[in-house]
Amino acid sequence: MKLWSIKWITLVALLLTACSGASQSKEGQDLPPTTFAQKLKEQPGVVLDVRTPEEYTEGHLPNAQLLNFYDERFRQKLEQLDKNQTYYVYCRSGGRSSRAVALMRELGFKKVYNLKGGIMDWQASQLPIER
Repeated sequence: MKLWSIKWITLVALLLTACSGASQSKEGQDLPPTTFAQKLKEQPGVVLDVRTPEEYTEGHLPNAQLLNFYDERFRQKLEQLDKNQTYYVYCRSGGRSSRAVALMRELGFKKVYNLKGGIMDWQASQLPIER
């Protein structure tokens, strides 16, 4: 009975450890807005906005480069980027950027971060945008 309890406690501890902090998957690392902003400040890189041109003109992260996820040449444009560079990717709410990050990892990019919750959570955190 005592051995079963120790195994149960160990299993619960492992599960809690695995679920803590920023989520890391094979696709890349999802960072909440304040962590994303801090990481960008500490380790500068290229900020990629994967929304549409119309969404971009409504407001975007400072110094963000537009790379429309829905462009039929999106993959080819990604393939032209420097795979050794650090990339910070975002969209409106995190869906397109998650898929973009997954594709970038598939293409061999190593340092790719996804803005969890997208620009919506960024703005809710009262972080700066450019218009």
